[in-house]
Amino acid sequence: MARNNQIKIKINLSGNDIDNKIIKLGRKAEKSKYLMNILYKKPIITPTEIANLLQIAPKTANELIKDFEGLNILKDITGYKRNRVYIFHDYLKLFWLQR
Repeated sequence: MARNNQIKIKINLSGNDIDNKIIKLGRKAEKSKYLMNILYKKPIITPTEIANLLQIAPKTANELIKDFEGLNILKDITGYKRNRVYIFHDYLKLFWLQR
């Protein structure tokens, strides 16, 4: 139970930090907030999924991903130019077992 409370506190702190980063995106902030809500539910995601879920063009989805990479919110886990998969690393890290 204590571990669950620690995770909730860390998620809240992380969320506040991310909100502060997203504000800096200006006009893109609204779509960015929608993307963050999606990432909390689906922390491993592809550009196609982002485009479909946000109902935006693939080019716009890739631009948003690039912004999120620059803010250290998303990380590419494939290293490929095509068929990339991104991970919301800091969020998932909260749930990994510490050894």
